[in-house]
Amino acid sequence: MRSLIWTDIKTASCVVVRIIYGPDALADGYMPGDWQTAKLMISLFWTGTVILSVVSAAACRHRCNSWLTAVPQRNWSDKTAA
Repeated sequence: MRSLIWTDIKTASCVVVRIIYGPDALADGYMPGDWQTAKLMISLFWTGTVILSVVSAAACRHRCNSWLTAVPQRNWSDKTAA
């Protein structure tokens, strides 16, 4: 699942680079894996990865906190408890 999401982020970055730099972005060197010429694509990829990580961590923390703070339910049919 993680690989699919990262592939989606990279594909979206490539699409944005193609829109900004035009159809010759690959030939002009705006899509290789080095920081000298592909700064926008790599920055978009890492920004998307960080945003996804922060959102996932927040969702996990929210879910775990709700499990930890849940009040145990009292069995009202049990007359001996009290």
